[in-house]
Amino acid sequence: MFAWVLILLVAVLLAGCSTKEPTPASTGVVKEFTLTAKNWEFSPSTIRVNQGDTVVIHARTIEGIHGLMFPDFNINKRLDPGEEVTITFVADKKGTFSFACSVYCGHGHTTMKGTLIID
Repeated sequence: MFAWVLILLVAVLLAGCSTKEPTPASTGVVKEFTLTAKNWEFSPSTIRVNQGDTVVIHARTIEGIHGLMFPDFNINKRLDPGEEVTITFVADKKGTFSFACSVYCGHGHTTMKGTLIID
């Protein structure tokens, strides 16, 4: 019985000793972008922000139906002609991340990509 209590105590202590860094909160800085999708590109195709920035993207399409997917941030939105979609998230991790069209839009679909850089 004592062995089980000791094992449980050690497991609880180890679980509380995680070395993972806490997710940074928003810095209060808001970076806004207008992103346009058309066959078969995004403009701008590169977005650069700082870690902790709140990112606001106003996205629209001017040619056909497209999607806007940031897989590393669990974002996937459909873009329909004549409508603007606003996407808001906190850039909570540093690195270079891809975004892409998530709605098949023809022969250039696989090259419809962009880059999100978080410093």
